[in-house]
Amino acid sequence: MKQKLLNYKSYQGTVEADLDEGHLYGEVQFINDLISYDGDTLPELKAAFIDAVDDYLKDCAKLNKEPNKTLSGTFNVRIGGNSHKALAVKSLETGKSINELVKKAVDELLANRAHETHIHYTFERTIHAPFEAAPSGFLVQPAPTSSTKKH
Repeated sequence: MKQKLLNYKSYQGTVEADLDEGHLYGEVQFINDLISYDGDTLPELKAAFIDAVDDYLKDCAKLNKEPNKTLSGTFNVRIGGNSHKALAVKSLETGKSINELVKKAVDELLANRAHETHIHYTFERTIHAPFEAAPSGFLVQPAPTSSTKKH
């Protein structure tokens, strides 16, 4: 299921609901520290998230601590043997490392280009008219003649 996230100052937070209590809550993601927030309405939850991030950053500054982000840029991916072999072959064919190929695919996905298709059409339209009557960009050819020769 897709997760809607709150965003503020490059931090992301979850939006969760306690259906029994009719209450909203969430946690700031992608940091080692635990920061949670809650509210009874979505505007209250958003305000609590913003306050939680601001408080976290102030606390880090007071403690002379770098705000803690856990993502190192390295992760393992399990794609199956057939895909791994095909990727290794593509690596040899292109002269690029598997890492380079995977990074490019991820970058394209994140830039929403992975499923983007470009179709380019070229139209040529021929009109038969005097040169002055042809609109810009049209190919003008002499009008065909209707005379036929019999042998």
